[in-house]
Amino acid sequence: MGFRFRRRVKLLPGLHLNLSKGGVSLTAGVPGANVNIGRHGVSRTLGAPGTGLHHRKQLASWGGAGRGDEAEGAGSGRRRPIILPDTFTMDVAEDGAVTLRGPDGSALSERQARKLRRLYRPRMLAALDQHARAVNEAVEQVEGIHERTPPPAERDGGEPPPPPPAPDPPEPLAIATDEPWWLRLLALFFASFRRDLEQRRLARIDYEVAMDRWADETEAWHDDVARHERIWSVGADGAAELDDQAREDLLADALAALDWPQETLVDLEVRGPVVHLDVDLPEIEDMPDARVEVVERRTRLRVDTLSDRARRELYARHIHGVLFRLAGTIFATLPDEQRVVISGYSQRPDPATGGTRDEYLLSASIDREVWRGIDFTALERVDPVAALARFALRREMTKTGVFRAVVPLGVAVV
Repeated sequence: MGFRFRRRVKLLPGLHLNLSKGGVSLTAGVPGANVNIGRHGVSRTLGAPGTGLHHRKQLASWGGAGRGDEAEGAGSGRRRPIILPDTFTMDVAEDGAVTLRGPDGSALSERQARKLRRLYRPRMLAALDQHARAVNEAVEQVEGIHERTPPPAERDGGEPPPPPPAPDPPEPLAIATDEPWWLRLLALFFASFRRDLEQRRLARIDYEVAMDRWADETEAWHDDVARHERIWSVGADGAAELDDQAREDLLADALAALDWPQETLVDLEVRGPVVHLDVDLPEIEDMPDARVEVVERRTRLRVDTLSDRARRELYARHIHGVLFRLAGTIFATLPDEQRVVISGYSQRPDPATGGTRDEYLLSASIDREVWRGIDFTALERVDPVAALARFALRREMTKTGVFRAVVPLGVAVV
């Protein structure tokens, strides 16, 4: 007869440490319902105390031989591996299809994928929603770049306006985000606790993103305050004026602080009373080409690819919006500036050399007095293509958004 050894040590009410010849395990629960964590994995036992009947189910395995669902008197069943939440990844194809992959990077079987979709559906949908928002946000940033234009600064009786307000910090978290061990344990086999755990994790991620955004906005705000003090400390009462070099330095700082969804380069020159800008615009090939939405029933994305015409119209709106925002930044930075001449160019194939050459697509002379007529409290209703047409403008654009080269405006019209 073989030697056996077993001892049970009570750690806390409902929590016991089991010592045996086979190793050490931990049991949590009450008579008739408990969870055991041992060298073979995690198992759950449900039964009726005093009857001798119970049902045991393997929830997760650490490897090696395991047991599937089994009842008293039944033989060992085939182990069904459970892939835990942090051991699988999702790949999203260009057509929106989702492929689930295991720890080694290989695609999971359809049976495993169905099981994961059932167990971790909220988490997967949240990840897809985050992916969809990132894709759609790229389109919105390109399309609505002019909506980030500040209103023009104005002198009012020689009194400087107040500095820009500091950005508000994100709202405090409404739920606790800590993950106690007992919650992680119960989340392995109870869906309600699993949802609670996922909500905590998603709330923590959203809060961390919001805090990072607030930190960036606060850093930009400090730069804006310093720029505001520099502008209004000279000539706030109208008695003194900034020279060309000081104006150019202030504008260079303000333009360098702008962020763009696509690479946009600006050359600045102050010539007496007029500010001149040359803008190296992004290419149409840099524009996003699709919008997406989450299909919850199938746990995938639906991709709406933009037509060639829609993409050209998006490009036209974007490059007009870029010039709109730059002109607005100048009028917001220097309250005495009266005119801006701004021209945008792009690189096009040169059939004569086989290389590329710069071609101007549009050029505008923008007057402050006309600029004041724009409602800067409702820029989402402003079409930058139509807005620039109110000024002296050189542009050859078809109704479908095709641009032909133009000669830029060299001097402001007086």
